[in-house]
Amino acid sequence: MERWQNILADSLRTPKQLEEFFGRPFPKVPYSLLVPLRLAQKIKDQGLEGPLALQFLPQKEEGDHMESGSGLIDPIGDGVHQKGPGIIHRYRSRILVSPTPLCPVECRYCFRKNLLEEDSPNYRASPSSMKRYLHSHPEVNEVIFTGGDPLMLGDSVLDHYLEALGDFAHIRFIRFHSRMPVVIPERITDDLTEMLKETTQKKRARACLVIHINHLSELDGDVLLGLKKLQKAHIDVLAQSVLLRGVNDNISDLYDLFFGLALEGIRPYYLHHPDPVRGGLHFYLPVERGRELYLPLRDILPGHVLPHYVRDDANGTGKTLAVI
Repeated sequence: MERWQNILADSLRTPKQLEEFFGRPFPKVPYSLLVPLRLAQKIKDQGLEGPLALQFLPQKEEGDHMESGSGLIDPIGDGVHQKGPGIIHRYRSRILVSPTPLCPVECRYCFRKNLLEEDSPNYRASPSSMKRYLHSHPEVNEVIFTGGDPLMLGDSVLDHYLEALGDFAHIRFIRFHSRMPVVIPERITDDLTEMLKETTQKKRARACLVIHINHLSELDGDVLLGLKKLQKAHIDVLAQSVLLRGVNDNISDLYDLFFGLALEGIRPYYLHHPDPVRGGLHFYLPVERGRELYLPLRDILPGHVLPHYVRDDANGTGKTLAVI
């Protein structure tokens, strides 16, 4: 096994393990539990009321939402645009490909937390099914690997997907969205870096990695070490974040996050308004409040450092700007 796979295998996965590590009980919730030990230690060091604990440790509200039936199962309308197992075609020029429902951590606010719990085949696209779809859709110029988390797959498995895309001259961009580089930075192996580099150099398709990060405290030396490896190989590294009540819903934390990312050569790409997902409503805040936080950032951040503030609708129409 690769080092990152051993790290993943040693994660906290049960309420008992969680209680023993943190020395206190946690509420029982009807959702999975997964916290890598490295992240668990960061949470302990920061404190159980900090932004990391709120994002990754179980909270009573999750079960309350489930019992009341409040919140949406599919808050961004993935099902409206499902084109077969693991393929979502919402925008004309790009498709989402979900090769696995697995993740390296359970984010308590995840907009797909209910769908992924079902282990649905809708999040298991194969290289062959992806190829079949692309053969009949030459208008697609970008493939976005999502999930779950595509970097949960080993390098050799990922290579099968990239090899499959090499047959299509109209695919010019390949994007990976992942929590992995922030949660288990050891996942950025030399082999993965070389694979993405070769994709850009030999297959005419530019490779890009979008990390998911919501608070600057998630960005440490080990995380930067992996991301710098990609940057040195001329792989574009971007970042997307979610505005979360209690985690980063203040101007200071948002400024520090976006400014800190930009200083490391990581472009803040999207700031997502939180989705009203069942089990995650305690992170939700009105879009009017989000605008109050976002608009002042225009005056204190360089324009190229300010991400797009966007929201999704359950009808599946896709992203719209939350402020103009």
